[in-house]
Amino acid sequence: MKERSTRELINENSERRIRNNRKRRIRQRRRNVALFAAALTFVSICFFMISGLLVNAQTSQEHELHKVYSSIPVSAGDDLWSIAREHVNEDVTDVSSYVEEVRSINHLEDDLIKSGMYLVIPRYY
Repeated sequence: MKERSTRELINENSERRIRNNRKRRIRQRRRNVALFAAALTFVSICFFMISGLLVNAQTSQEHELHKVYSSIPVSAGDDLWSIAREHVNEDVTDVSSYVEEVRSINHLEDDLIKSGMYLVIPRYY
């Protein structure tokens, strides 16, 4: 058996070390890419969740209306239109729609109301 020279042994060791270092660098690069992708995914999910919550919070506060009913007495000289103009919230509905709603709630067939009656009217807040 031929004995290897020192130079060949050194070259073989060097090549082995180079291959091992290359494999280690490839594993490290793959690990770094995987960590970056995971971090980017996590940040994206958090961003969309927070932005979704903010959008829902803003829209629900802006358009949330409360409708309550109250009973009012009809005085002499009152008609549905004057009562509607007095109690309507113009941001929500117009006067004619409000009159129709009052008629529907009170089961009135026409606009005729009498002094001493009580009407249930809606109020929007």
